[in-house]
Amino acid sequence: MERKIAKLLAFTGVAISAAMALTPLTSYAIVNQHGYNCDPSNPSTLTNADGWGIGNDTTGGCASQTSGAKPVTLNVESQISLDAVSGTIINVTPHVLGTGEISATVSSSHPYTISLSSGQPNLTNTTNGALNIPAKSSFTKDDNAWGIKKQDASDYSAITTAPVVYYTSTTPASSATSKFEVGVAVNEQTAPGTYQTDVIVTAAIKQ
Repeated sequence: MERKIAKLLAFTGVAISAAMALTPLTSYAIVNQHGYNCDPSNPSTLTNADGWGIGNDTTGGCASQTSGAKPVTLNVESQISLDAVSGTIINVTPHVLGTGEISATVSSSHPYTISLSSGQPNLTNTTNGALNIPAKSSFTKDDNAWGIKKQDASDYSAITTAPVVYYTSTTPASSATSKFEVGVAVNEQTAPGTYQTDVIVTAAIKQ
């Protein structure tokens, strides 16, 4: 008779981090060659040495003016947001690879990256913290291990405490969803119970 050991893999409390970048843009405002707010075709009347109203000024108040260009510099913020993230629950039995997926939906005005990390890479038993399923790369269905596939990868990678890029976009996106396959393997040495960890999803403007 087959003995089933029920396992629950739950990603909870997914944290969101967004990186912002500044893109400097420069435009130029051309200065009237006759000076600010003056028109030679519309003579004004001088009032005093530096005003209006005394006699006619046939230059329209434009005497002794110079021409030139003044730079106007502005910063436009690159916009990026994680619109949604979702975890997974996986029930597994010994020697049968259990799979699920986590996903991240990103909106970005520039190409971007999605990185994954965890403050506790191992899946830990919720009732006995000494028991865990280690984060590993390139494991088999007979191991006691778990991992996440990077985009377009054929094998699993071990998640780490430092953010690692799992997906890189080549274009801006409007609510684009990226999915990452999660794999879990257990054997007879894996104690039954519920194992879990938090996965941190980080979206950042591609540098």
